[in-house]
Amino acid sequence: MKKIIIALFSVLSLGFFTSCFEDIDKTFDEQTVVEFQDAVIKSPAVGKTYPVTAIANTGDSLVKTQVNLVGLQRSTSSSINVTGSNTSGNAAAFEIKALSFAANSSIANLEVILKKVSASAGKTDTLLLELVGNGSDIKASENYKRVAFSFKH
Repeated sequence: MKKIIIALFSVLSLGFFTSCFEDIDKTFDEQTVVEFQDAVIKSPAVGKTYPVTAIANTGDSLVKTQVNLVGLQRSTSSSINVTGSNTSGNAAAFEIKALSFAANSSIANLEVILKKVSASAGKTDTLLLELVGNGSDIKASENYKRVAFSFKH
Protein backbone atom coordinates (compact mmCIF):
# COMPACT_ATOMS: atom_id res chain seq x y z
CA MET A 1 0.00 0.00 0.00
CA LYS A 2 2.84 2.35 0.88
CA LYS A 3 4.47 1.75 -2.55
CA ILE A 4 1.20 2.51 -4.36
CA ILE A 5 0.80 5.83 -2.53
CA ILE A 6 4.41 6.83 -3.29
CA ALA A 7 3.98 5.88 -6.97
CA LEU A 8 0.69 7.79 -7.20
CA PHE A 9 2.24 10.84 -5.51
CA SER A 10 5.22 10.71 -7.93
CA VAL A 11 2.97 10.61 -11.00
CA LEU A 12 0.82 13.48 -9.73
CA SER A 13 3.81 15.63 -8.85
CA LEU A 14 5.28 15.13 -12.34
CA GLY A 15 2.00 16.30 -13.81
CA PHE A 16 1.99 19.41 -11.66
CA PHE A 17 5.58 20.40 -12.40
CA THR A 18 5.47 19.93 -16.17
CA SER A 19 2.23 21.82 -16.59
CA CYS A 20 3.84 25.03 -15.25
CA PHE A 21 6.10 25.56 -18.27
CA GLU A 22 4.86 27.95 -20.92
CA ASP A 23 5.77 27.77 -24.56
CA ILE A 24 7.44 31.11 -25.09
CA ASP A 25 7.54 32.07 -28.74
CA LYS A 26 8.61 35.69 -28.98
CA THR A 27 9.44 37.58 -32.12
CA PHE A 28 11.83 40.50 -31.93
CA ASP A 29 9.73 43.55 -32.71
CA GLU A 30 11.90 46.37 -31.35
CA GLN A 31 13.73 49.00 -33.42
CA THR A 32 16.47 47.36 -35.52
CA VAL A 33 19.90 48.77 -34.61
CA VAL A 34 23.54 48.32 -35.57
CA GLU A 35 26.41 48.09 -33.09
CA PHE A 36 30.16 47.57 -33.06
CA GLN A 37 31.13 44.17 -31.64
CA ASP A 38 34.18 45.74 -29.96
CA ALA A 39 31.94 48.23 -28.16
CA VAL A 40 29.84 45.34 -26.84
CA ILE A 41 32.67 43.13 -25.58
CA LYS A 42 35.36 45.64 -24.57
CA SER A 43 35.27 48.11 -21.70
CA PRO A 44 35.19 51.82 -22.48
CA ALA A 45 38.46 53.70 -22.23
CA VAL A 46 38.98 55.90 -19.17
CA GLY A 47 36.88 59.03 -19.52
CA LYS A 48 35.24 57.79 -22.75
CA THR A 49 31.96 56.05 -23.58
CA TYR A 50 33.63 53.78 -26.14
CA PRO A 51 36.66 51.43 -26.27
CA VAL A 52 39.98 52.57 -27.74
CA THR A 53 42.11 49.83 -29.32
CA ALA A 54 45.83 50.38 -29.97
CA ILE A 55 46.94 49.08 -33.37
CA ALA A 56 50.13 49.09 -35.43
CA ASN A 57 50.10 51.25 -38.55
CA THR A 58 52.67 50.08 -41.08
CA GLY A 59 51.45 52.42 -43.80
CA ASP A 60 48.17 51.84 -45.62
CA SER A 61 47.14 49.38 -42.91
CA LEU A 62 43.77 47.68 -43.23
CA VAL A 63 41.73 47.62 -40.03
CA LYS A 64 38.62 45.44 -39.83
CA THR A 65 36.00 45.61 -37.12
CA GLN A 66 32.81 43.61 -36.82
CA VAL A 67 29.41 45.30 -36.93
CA ASN A 68 26.26 43.52 -35.72
CA LEU A 69 22.69 43.95 -36.93
CA VAL A 70 20.41 43.58 -33.91
CA GLY A 71 16.89 42.88 -35.06
CA LEU A 72 15.15 41.24 -37.96
CA GLN A 73 17.41 40.26 -40.82
CA ARG A 74 16.67 41.85 -44.16
CA SER A 75 15.87 39.89 -47.33
CA THR A 76 17.99 42.37 -49.32
CA SER A 77 21.37 43.92 -48.59
CA SER A 78 21.40 46.96 -46.32
CA SER A 79 23.94 49.78 -46.49
CA ILE A 80 24.91 51.51 -43.25
CA ASN A 81 26.41 54.99 -42.95
CA VAL A 82 29.57 55.43 -40.88
CA THR A 83 31.36 58.64 -39.95
CA GLY A 84 34.96 59.01 -38.90
CA SER A 85 37.10 61.68 -37.31
CA ASN A 86 40.63 61.71 -35.96
CA THR A 87 42.50 63.74 -33.39
CA SER A 88 44.95 65.13 -35.98
CA GLY A 89 42.07 66.59 -37.98
CA ASN A 90 43.60 65.21 -41.18
CA ALA A 91 40.83 63.44 -43.11
CA ALA A 92 43.42 62.15 -45.60
CA ALA A 93 44.86 59.90 -42.87
CA PHE A 94 42.08 57.32 -43.23
CA GLU A 95 39.58 55.91 -45.71
CA ILE A 96 36.35 54.23 -44.61
CA LYS A 97 35.10 51.55 -46.98
CA ALA A 98 31.36 51.13 -47.61
CA LEU A 99 29.56 49.05 -44.98
CA SER A 100 26.80 46.73 -46.11
CA PHE A 101 24.99 43.78 -44.56
CA ALA A 102 24.41 40.95 -47.03
CA ALA A 103 20.85 39.66 -47.42
CA ASN A 104 19.77 37.47 -44.47
CA SER A 105 22.89 38.33 -42.47
CA SER A 106 23.44 39.88 -39.04
CA ILE A 107 27.20 40.40 -39.26
CA ALA A 108 29.31 42.65 -41.49
CA ASN A 109 32.92 43.81 -41.36
CA LEU A 110 33.76 47.48 -41.58
CA GLU A 111 37.09 48.08 -43.30
CA VAL A 112 39.17 51.21 -42.75
CA ILE A 113 42.49 51.97 -44.41
CA LEU A 114 44.91 53.92 -42.21
CA LYS A 115 47.23 55.89 -44.46
CA LYS A 116 50.77 56.94 -43.70
CA VAL A 117 50.88 60.73 -43.59
CA SER A 118 54.43 62.08 -43.76
CA ALA A 119 53.52 65.40 -42.09
CA SER A 120 52.33 63.45 -39.04
CA ALA A 121 55.22 60.97 -38.91
CA GLY A 122 55.84 59.64 -35.41
CA LYS A 123 52.75 61.25 -33.93
CA THR A 124 49.99 59.29 -32.23
CA ASP A 125 46.54 59.66 -33.72
CA THR A 126 43.14 58.34 -32.67
CA LEU A 127 40.46 57.50 -35.20
CA LEU A 128 36.89 57.59 -33.88
CA LEU A 129 34.30 55.66 -35.91
CA GLU A 130 30.59 56.15 -35.38
CA LEU A 131 27.69 54.19 -36.84
CA VAL A 132 24.82 56.35 -38.10
CA GLY A 133 22.35 53.82 -39.49
CA ASN A 134 20.74 53.75 -42.91
CA GLY A 135 18.60 56.86 -42.56
CA SER A 136 15.29 55.00 -42.44
CA ASP A 137 14.56 51.78 -40.55
CA ILE A 138 17.97 50.86 -39.10
CA LYS A 139 19.33 53.12 -36.35
CA ALA A 140 22.62 53.10 -34.45
CA SER A 141 22.61 51.61 -30.94
CA GLU A 142 23.14 54.51 -28.53
CA ASN A 143 25.43 52.53 -26.23
CA TYR A 144 27.51 50.70 -28.84
CA LYS A 145 27.74 53.00 -31.86
CA ARG A 146 31.33 54.23 -31.33
CA VAL A 147 34.80 52.64 -31.35
CA ALA A 148 38.23 54.21 -31.62
CA PHE A 149 41.64 53.06 -32.79
CA SER A 150 44.91 54.60 -31.59
CA PHE A 151 47.95 54.37 -33.87
CA LYS A 152 51.22 56.08 -34.82
CA HIS A 153 51.81 57.54 -38.26
